[in-house]
Amino acid sequence: MVNMVQLVEYLQGKLNFTVPRRIKKVYAMKAKILIFTSLMLILVIIVGQSISAVNQKSVVGIWLFDEGQGKFAKDASGNRHNGEIGNGIKWIDGQYGSKALQFPGNAVVMVPHDDSLSLITWTVTAWIRAEFKNGWVEFVSKSVPVGNTDFRNYVLQIENDTGLLRPHFTQGPQQWKLTAGKTDLRDSKWHHVAGTYDQKAIKAYVDGKLEGETAFDNVPDTNEEPLVIGAITPKVNFFTGAIDEVGIFNVALSEDDIRIIKNIGLSKTLAVSPSGKLTTTWSAIKIEH
Repeated sequence: MVNMVQLVEYLQGKLNFTVPRRIKKVYAMKAKILIFTSLMLILVIIVGQSISAVNQKSVVGIWLFDEGQGKFAKDASGNRHNGEIGNGIKWIDGQYGSKALQFPGNAVVMVPHDDSLSLITWTVTAWIRAEFKNGWVEFVSKSVPVGNTDFRNYVLQIENDTGLLRPHFTQGPQQWKLTAGKTDLRDSKWHHVAGTYDQKAIKAYVDGKLEGETAFDNVPDTNEEPLVIGAITPKVNFFTGAIDEVGIFNVALSEDDIRIIKNIGLSKTLAVSPSGKLTTTWSAIKIEH
C-alpha cells in the first residue's frame, strides 16, 4: 500500500513546492483509516466465510438451556424439538449465554421422537462438566432401552474405566461402531465435546480438537425412541454434572466448524436466539486461536 506521507514528500521534491505540515498530517491520518478499514473488511470476510460454513439447513435441534426457569428446554433452531426437564434438574450459570442445567444423576431432559431426529449422518455437540468418577455414562442419546436389541442411532458416552469420550452407533443388535477420545473428562471442569459420522468415519472431538477417528461405512440403526439428554435412556446410565448448549446436525461438521462452535457458542455461530427463532444477524464476532 502506498505511504501517503512519502508520496507527498516525493512530489514536493520533484515539483519544488512546500506542503504545510497540517496537510501532511491529514494524509497520514487518511492512510491509517484506509489501512484499518481494509483490514477490518478482510477480517469480516474471513469470519463470515468460516461461520457460514455451518449451514443452518443442517441443524436438527439446538438446546441452549438459557430459559432459566420452567419445565421445558426450548429448541432454539425453530424445529420445535422442545424437551421436558425431569424432576431434580436445576438451572445454574452456563458456559455460554446465561444458564445451563445441573443433572443430579437420576433425571433427564426428554425430547419426543420425530422422524427428523433419526439420522444416517450426524454431528452431536455439547458442553459438559462431569462430576462423577465411575460407571458407563451417556449424556446425549437416541437409543432403544439397553438389552439384546440395543439399537443406537447416535450416542455420546463417557467410558467407565478411562473417562474418555466415545461417540458411537449400532448397525445390528449389539454391533457397536465407535471411536474414543484421549482426555479424561471426569475432572469436574467444563469441556466442549462432539462426535461426528459421515458414513466414512466416526470422529471424537474434545475442546475443539480431533482426538479419535475410526473408519466405518455402515448405516446407523434408527429407532422411534425419544432423544434423551442426561442418560442413555430415561431409566439407566445417568449423567451427574452440568450440561450446556447441546446441538444436533444431520451432517458431519468439519474440525473447523466444531472449533468455531466451541469458541463462540452455538447461538453466535448459527445466529439463533433462546426464543427458538433463527435470526439474520450475528450478535458478536470472536475468534480464539
